[in-house]
Amino acid sequence: MITPKEELLLHNLRTKDYWFEKNKESGEGVPISKEKEKPVPEKWEMLKGITLYDWQEQAVESWFKEKKGTIKVVTGAGKTILALSIIEKLQEKEKDLRVAIVVPTKVLLKQWHEELSEKSNLPEETIGFLGAGREDDFKNSRKKTLLCVLNSASKKLPGIVD
Repeated sequence: MITPKEELLLHNLRTKDYWFEKNKESGEGVPISKEKEKPVPEKWEMLKGITLYDWQEQAVESWFKEKKGTIKVVTGAGKTILALSIIEKLQEKEKDLRVAIVVPTKVLLKQWHEELSEKSNLPEETIGFLGAGREDDFKNSRKKTLLCVLNSASKKLPGIVD
């Protein structure tokens, strides 16, 4: 038989577990890696064997001519893959590259994290977060990418980057 005090403690623990799982499912928060540090690769591979469509290749070429641009295509057409390709090519020229990726929502922040984790050869600890409860920056020399939620980026990113 458990005491009323123990019953309350058990209830609190179950409530905590419930909300932890609920937040995990809904995309709240961002992962914090506990893995041992891996070396940062000299050459970033952002696409792990993915071949770009012709329009993506043309867009990459155009971007490198202008060093700016807006990519406007339907959802699911490959904007993220295109951006990863640009990042990979930039890093070939700029070995100490740092990349800030700004997205409007925490859900997209998590999607970008998954894309980087699955498609690139960057170790987990090189991916930082600005927003969603985290405030990483580039002062840590291992942070190579900074995934930012728009609100946090508008307030804090100018003070982080040159």
